[in-house]
Amino acid sequence: MRIIIAIPAFNEEKVIAETLRALHAYCSAHLPKTNEWEIVVADNKSSDHTKEKVMEIARSLDRIQYQWVPRRGKGEAVLSVWEKRKHVADIFLFIDADLAPHPSAVPRLVRAVAEGKDIAVGSRMVAGSSVSRPFIRTAVSALFSFFRRALFRSGVKDSACGIKAVNKKTVHTIVPRIKNRKWFFDTELVLRAEKEKYHVAELPIQWSDREIAHGKSKINIASVSIQYLLALVQLKREFLKRR
Repeated sequence: MRIIIAIPAFNEEKVIAETLRALHAYCSAHLPKTNEWEIVVADNKSSDHTKEKVMEIARSLDRIQYQWVPRRGKGEAVLSVWEKRKHVADIFLFIDADLAPHPSAVPRLVRAVAEGKDIAVGSRMVAGSSVSRPFIRTAVSALFSFFRRALFRSGVKDSACGIKAVNKKTVHTIVPRIKNRKWFFDTELVLRAEKEKYHVAELPIQWSDREIAHGKSKINIASVSIQYLLALVQLKREFLKRR
């Protein structure tokens, strides 16, 4: 079984080396020895030294690859990696570049997909999760979770969490339908999969937000929230037209 782990990266020179070492060590120790796995850094038009940092690490550690993604967008970065390898891998993951989601979630999400789930979602909102993040982030996430679940009758509490795994079937059937290749892409992935009655698992994770772990985040919460809300409404309209 071959596993691809995508790391979307935009100007991550300060953390990417640490992230790659930590993730590589965890995968080496905890993924089944019979599995082949590869970590791919999807460089989303970085203007800093992200590429140089990745290439330096890749010279000392195996199973690390670099991919330049010329179009901006977190979804563009992740999905470009998945799409490029859709014929050679069995399980596809992504994890945020700052490792806010702890690598311990990786083998558990892989196991869930290997055992038959189409999508495994890391979640900060289910029993057993351990979360360290600013109150405003928690409140905004809870508000959008409530709105999304009410609007779509979704069973997933935390569709925006920065770690997910999917099977080959999902990459070939759901991923090509994803229209938003920015911040909303993984929520759209989950909602489209739920609409098609795919099997989705939501698993607890350990989470430590970027502001706590690495200083100020590059994400503008207000801007992303507006984009997220508009994308939800647009997707709902599409679903209603297809009824």
